Amino acid sequence: MEIANWEVAPVLRVRDVRAAAAYYRDKLGFDCPEESIIDGGEGGVNEEAIYAFVRRDGIQLHLGRVKTDQPVEPGAPPNALGAYLYVPEIASLYEEFKRRGADIVQEPAVAFYGLEEIAIADLDGYIVTFGAPPRASHED
Repeated sequence: MEIANWEVAPVLRVRDVRAAAAYYRDKLGFDCPEESIIDGGEGGVNEEAIYAFVRRDGIQLHLGRVKTDQPVEPGAPPNALGAYLYVPEIASLYEEFKRRGADIVQEPAVAFYGLEEIAIADLDGYIVTFGAPPRASHED
């Protein structure tokens, strides 16, 4: 793998890697081919997935299985935060996420720092915010 520029891939700890990958694929339009899902142990497909990579338009998130039997509470540490993804625009993304049935927790709005944003909650309570320069209709 060759990388020309620095990149970042946040790692989100999840309870069920396959379910989380399916949410990002089905609800948020990320790519997650089967070879992007890593199973634990010596077996293979029947083993519990421990890690996955999901990608969309140059953005990559990693999903890693929580290594404890303690329940993971949505909105509580370590899930109080998630990721902030910069995108070219919000309107079509918002419509797509609505159509796909994503859990939208913040409708499109321009933040005090000038970016238009929407936010979704994933299955594990992570808040993933998408930010873009505001549309012309929002500018003075």
